[in-house]
This record gives sequence, C-alpha cells and structure tokens, in this order.
Amino acid sequence: LGLELLSAKHPSPEGLVAAAAAEVLAKARPAALTPLYLRRPDAVEPAGRKRVTRA
Repeated sequence: LGLELLSAKHPSPEGLVAAAAAEVLAKARPAALTPLYLRRPDAVEPAGRKRVTRA
C-alpha cells in the first residue's frame, strides 16, 4: 500500500485523540465495553468433596 510502518508499542495520546475526535465532537454515545478474555481462567471447578481422616 506504500504506507510507512511504525514500530510503536502503545498508541500516542495524539493518535487516540485523532481516532476519537469525530465521535467526541458529534457528542455520540459511547459503545458498550466488552471484555476480551485472552486466556483460560486459572480457577477450576471442584471435582468433589475431600476425604477427611484422623490419624
């Protein structure tokens, strides 16, 4: 496409403002936030009760 590639790890504040400027100026209602779960949870469901014995 002939575009220059940038190696930015994070978006710049100027880039974020430019991306949101049209919607902010139009006073648009923000979209709902949706969480992105990028890995499986660490928690596991219990398999059953543990047996308790006295020694």
